[in-house]
Amino acid sequence: MQTKVSSEVIGLGLDMTYYSTRPFTNKHYYDEIKGIADGSGVSFKTLRRVHMIGEFTKGTCSMFGAWGKATIGGKTIQLRALDWDFDG
Repeated sequence: MQTKVSSEVIGLGLDMTYYSTRPFTNKHYYDEIKGIADGSGVSFKTLRRVHMIGEFTKGTCSMFGAWGKATIGGKTIQLRALDWDFDG
């Protein structure tokens, strides 16, 4: 059975995640989101919610990095992927 969850409920969950993790997050993290919001015109609240998705869903991340002889021109390449586990 598939159910729909309203965007208001999801927003509330993301906001609750923000408030519960804020005491453990460095201020510069939110300062950077504020700067992105100011420069892009996207609201701070929207960007903050987007950044809470991984914590809200308890997602995990895979990381990859390469540099030097491993890349063309020796440039650094970094990748972060949010991993979803539909079985767990």
